[in-house]
Amino acid sequence: MPALHDFYRAHQAEGFTLLAVNAGEAPAQVQSFIQQTGFTFPVLLDPNTTLLTELGIRSFPTSILVGRDGKVKRIHIGMLTASQLQTEIAPLLGQ
Repeated sequence: MPALHDFYRAHQAEGFTLLAVNAGEAPAQVQSFIQQTGFTFPVLLDPNTTLLTELGIRSFPTSILVGRDGKVKRIHIGMLTASQLQTEIAPLLGQ
């Protein structure tokens, strides 16, 4: 998540938005984690994992890249490194 946060901060002015979804944890626990880490992106709560179930997500972490047109451009299962963010996602920012 630190690499995602850094990428978010670096590209936010270009229209990049990062939404995290926390699945199955209590809101207080999530809030404490976000405050401790200093993350500034929005975190959506899915305490019963309803959203993730509906999306068919079973592996963590999973990143879904949605383009400006609202269509899914890429789904990445597993950790995203800073290098992968630059090579896989940065080129899509101009689209």
